Amino acid sequence: MTDLVLPAAPTVPAAMRALDAMQLELSQAATYEQIGDVIRKAEALRVLFKEVEEVEHRAQLTIVLGKRRIGEELKKIPKANKHQFPKLGKSTTSIKHSERSRMGKLAAIPEKTIRETSAMLQANGKDATVSGLLQELAYQGKSQARADKLNGLAAKALPLGQFNVAVIDPPWRSKTWSDKGMDRAADNHYPTMSLDDIKALPVSRMMAKRAMIGLWITVPFIGILHEVLDAWAFEYKSMLTWDKVTPGTGVWLKNQTEHLVIASRGGFPAPEPGSQISSLYREKRGAHSAKPEAVLDWIDLLYPVSPKIELFRRGPAREGWKAWGNESDG
Repeated sequence: MTDLVLPAAPTVPAAMRALDAMQLELSQAATYEQIGDVIRKAEALRVLFKEVEEVEHRAQLTIVLGKRRIGEELKKIPKANKHQFPKLGKSTTSIKHSERSRMGKLAAIPEKTIRETSAMLQANGKDATVSGLLQELAYQGKSQARADKLNGLAAKALPLGQFNVAVIDPPWRSKTWSDKGMDRAADNHYPTMSLDDIKALPVSRMMAKRAMIGLWITVPFIGILHEVLDAWAFEYKSMLTWDKVTPGTGVWLKNQTEHLVIASRGGFPAPEPGSQISSLYREKRGAHSAKPEAVLDWIDLLYPVSPKIELFRRGPAREGWKAWGNESDG
């Protein structure tokens, strides 16, 4: 290997050539010292040309590739010598655990993928730093998983025209503060659907002429409730509020409630007088998105012989009910 020397006052073309040379050097580097030297010089050029996007982008990629090389070398360290960098014997204890973890993740990603993702981020005006790149790749992986689940859902045809009662828990798609704010979003737990996709569900065709539905909805979506009911040809009747005991997240308020909207059509009979329950039900929340079974107990008492179905149920169908959804067992 040759020593990389930066000119005293490099021009933009010279900086770009130097960064290209650094990337070639990385493919041959075998010690922590050599790789670290490349990273430091790339960082110096990034700072020097912070107003020149093409240099900053090339420098960011060089730094990422350098840390990927460190990750590759760290993986070669025998467990018995886990703090000794190979071919040098240099201690790696100064590398923070979180940084080692990121380098290890980079080492597991093909260089071609890193280059393509970096170019995509930069084309969209986003930083292609180590954190930004890993976050984007993780998001892409989750997006693909959601798409696969939705494709499976689309292939699972809804039974039409035979149910008098349905309880529907749509996977509402919430907005996040940024396109990376997925950690607490519903998309992080299951594939979500847009409002148009939810409205397009063939609920009207799957229900009998005389029917009722219970639609689970959270506070942020109350404003578009009637759009959904109109699309499904049902009329709003009432609403049960589930108090989850502990507050969750929210923008204006910390949401502690979820609502089961009761809607019907065709003169479907209301509960017998005296069989109504309170419009407020209190039960501590369980697993993400799980709904209280007690609500279904009440529906079973009211309409024991009516054909019933749950849409988007997780796990096996409740006794006496049908279930539909990509996580249901029918």
